[in-house]
Amino acid sequence: KASNISISVDAALNFNVFDSLNDVTVSNILVFLAKKYNLDINVIGAIIYITPYTGDRSDKPTVKEINVKYNQLNNTLSIDVNNDSLVAVARKITQLSGKNIIVPVALQNKTISGFLQNAPFEAGMDKLAFSNQLKLTKTSDNFFLFQPLEENEEVYLNGDKSTAVRRTFHPANSPVHV
Repeated sequence: KASNISISVDAALNFNVFDSLNDVTVSNILVFLAKKYNLDINVIGAIIYITPYTGDRSDKPTVKEINVKYNQLNNTLSIDVNNDSLVAVARKITQLSGKNIIVPVALQNKTISGFLQNAPFEAGMDKLAFSNQLKLTKTSDNFFLFQPLEENEEVYLNGDKSTAVRRTFHPANSPVHV
């Protein structure tokens, strides 16, 4: 309840949990409880559904913690990701900062890498997009949208040393006349 997470527990689970966990993320708590009590965790939309685990633990993928930190006082972002899901990183940034990050369907399977330490939020988001060959747009209602580069577009540093997107035109090979 304290984290405002929607969790549904299967009626087949009928035991008490006697663990005191402080200063731990919800995802770490759920992974810990799943391993300790042999549970299966399924995410269905915004609901986490917990059931008894019935399969072999050796083939169950582990949940990777997304390493993102946000300092609300300074509005700074620290990120250390390596080949992580763009959706998972955007979700974590949104959860920590309260700023909405949107990933379109076309980028749902994209992975990203990057390292930022205490970067101003908007500059950090911009450089994360830049380093992963993405466009980032801040809308008038304060949403941040990741977008794929279109054909013949590239990200670059402009004359003001700011990141930008430009179109590149490659002339078609013209025939050689002899």
